[in-house]
Order: sequence, then structure tokens, then C-alpha cells
Amino acid sequence: MAVTEFRLSQKRARELVRDLARDSSNVVVPLEGGGKWEQTVSLLQVMKCLEEGELVGDPRLDNYGNWICLFRRLGAGIVVEVTAAVERPINGMGKIYVLEIKRE
Repeated sequence: MAVTEFRLSQKRARELVRDLARDSSNVVVPLEGGGKWEQTVSLLQVMKCLEEGELVGDPRLDNYGNWICLFRRLGAGIVVEVTAAVERPINGMGKIYVLEIKRE
């Protein structure tokens, strides 16, 4: 029996990420390496981007069943972009894995 994967709408993706990001224990952020983001962007800016940012484009499903989303937020004259993998919530529990952080 084949399982059909339904598309995650932009509206539902925003709601899901905002709900999960309200509790920082649901967000996994790389603390070092990969571009040294922490030198130019604070953890607070990353969290605010996930909680209040604009979802850019449609979420896409990766090979592991996670939804990949790009969020962008302007704050204090700085544009922060966060690419995140959103784990499918099971029994209301889910995680956000930050994959990339950019400052423009």
C-alpha cells in the first residue's frame, strides 16, 4: 500500500515553525563551524527570524521526510535568513534543525 505525502502549505509551515520556536528546546542550532555565523548574527536574531520571519517560497520535502523552509527577517537594519529542516511532529512533539544562517 502506497502512502501519499501531502504538501505542507506556507500558512501551516509558518504556524508550525512559530509554535515550535516559542520553546527554544525545540530548536537545534549549530554552535560552531559552517561559516562562523555566530560572529555576525546572534542566537536571538535566529530565534526571532524563526518566530516572526517571513517564509520565502514553498516548503519542500527532503529525503528524510523533513520539511525544508527558508525564513527571512529584517531587524535593526539587518536581514537574517535561516534555512531550517522541520521535523514532522509526532504526538505534538517536533524539532527545528537550523541548517544555514545568513546575514545580508
